[in-house]
Amino acid sequence: MKRVLSLCMMLMLAAAVCFAQGPRRRGNAGPSRINPRYRTLISQFEADSVPGEDYTLRYRIRSYDAGEAAVNEKPALFLFLHGASGRGTDNAHHLAYSSLAQLDTFLVSKRINAYVLAPQCPPDRTWGEIPGRMRGEGTPVGERVLQLVDQIVRDKGIDPARIYLMGTSMGAAGAWRLITLRPDLFAAAQIASAAPKLGQYEMEKVVRTPIYFTLGEFDLDDASKYAGMIDYMKEHNKEFIFTLLPGLNHVQASNQAYTPASLEYLWRHTR
Repeated sequence: MKRVLSLCMMLMLAAAVCFAQGPRRRGNAGPSRINPRYRTLISQFEADSVPGEDYTLRYRIRSYDAGEAAVNEKPALFLFLHGASGRGTDNAHHLAYSSLAQLDTFLVSKRINAYVLAPQCPPDRTWGEIPGRMRGEGTPVGERVLQLVDQIVRDKGIDPARIYLMGTSMGAAGAWRLITLRPDLFAAAQIASAAPKLGQYEMEKVVRTPIYFTLGEFDLDDASKYAGMIDYMKEHNKEFIFTLLPGLNHVQASNQAYTPASLEYLWRHTR
């Protein structure tokens, strides 16, 4: 009898713990749970913002200075566009992505002089807004980001031949949009877990940028939907790489897209 009562108590306790923690879905952890180690580095990013009549564009920026041991004289710039779960006004939790942790390790290990620029998309907006189909009023967020990039390039003495773009999920949709707006700005881009359909953007502009593109096997959309776009990119952009990540859903593919090989792909390109 005592064993039965003890077992019942253990089961009730386990149920209470699970209820308090909430439901867990495999591979669907938010950015605050993706990379706890990297959250401790948030303080190393300087917080700033650009006010506007319609909304304030908040961002974080960090300098990686390798000193005399650096492989490049002038600093490069890496622009990171986060996914939808990073939106907000705290100018912090959008940094808790494993992709930024991978970039951090890469820049330090390769002794690269660089700045990492991580803007935070305002709530209820997206990176890839198109005038006439925008969620909010005023200047599209992507255009404000490009204005910020131009400012950082001037103020920090960035090498204009080494400006790189990284976008994940909603940030990936924004990356396609930014490349369309400024096809000669980025030396290369890595885009993870979002793709345009053929004809959605001006593809003759998109193909001018080297792109490393990944989708999970069980991503939000079936990769076959983008077969036309992928074939077009392969035909017209000899630097285009597409990788299907086996067995991964959308969040898992977003988290695991950035690797030493993909970041090396970015770095070996110059404009």
